[in-house]
Amino acid sequence: REYFDSDRWEKTRIQSTIVIQCYARGMFARSLARKSRYEMAYNRQYYLEQQEREQKEREARRDREVERRMHPKSAADFEILYNELEQWRISETQKIEVSEMSTEEKQAARYQLLLKEVKLVQTIDKLKAGAKKQNKAQSISSQLEKMAQAKVWEMSDGTVKEVITPSTTRAKELSDLYHGLTLPNLRVDERLDVLLHVKWTVKEYDNKLTKEITELIDREADLLNRGRGDKSLEGLRKRIVRAFLQFIRDPQFNPEATTIFEQTSTMQTMTMRSA
Repeated sequence: REYFDSDRWEKTRIQSTIVIQCYARGMFARSLARKSRYEMAYNRQYYLEQQEREQKEREARRDREVERRMHPKSAADFEILYNELEQWRISETQKIEVSEMSTEEKQAARYQLLLKEVKLVQTIDKLKAGAKKQNKAQSISSQLEKMAQAKVWEMSDGTVKEVITPSTTRAKELSDLYHGLTLPNLRVDERLDVLLHVKWTVKEYDNKLTKEITELIDREADLLNRGRGDKSLEGLRKRIVRAFLQFIRDPQFNPEATTIFEQTSTMQTMTMRSA
């Protein structure tokens, strides 16, 4: 075995240390490089996803704003339309005033602007009336749906189950009859079938409201048998729908109507307290 003196041993130890350090530093550098590449890729992916998300949000906001103007529903939507109409009127008026037209031409331009404004106001008012009608129909449908919902009961073992009660079944039947009354474009025999079901439903009770509904139904059935068209029956059918809705909302005939009245009273009380 070869003899190593202290100088040679120290030199060998230093060389081995340098080799170990080179491998260790290489390992740390590769690890750091992998981590940096991962972070860069993650940040890039996050940036792209963020950009895509922001783009979708911008498009969604733009679509909502377009929808609010094309199909306004709430009071805030119509306030936007009226404000934009006023801004447009002011802008067009200023263009006319600073133009080099003669006095007669400016007067004619103002008159044409007024006609356009009146037409736009009429269009907005028409949209407002349609939105009011649609919102009312949606509100009624929501009330009928809530009345017909199954009860949620907590069982003795802690589980929660939906239970259909006689009152919810009754509410579901009344809801189906109401929607049947509002269906358009029914054949005469289909309309008469719906009217007959409604008539026998209300005839279970004897009071002023049920008598009124029965008389209205008999009147429409008579007119249908005489061949009257749907156009001439619109007013009568609206009266039947309003009277039957009043029937549905009466807890005397529909026990589940009490739930709706309680929820409405609670919301009104909370609103008054918050105010």
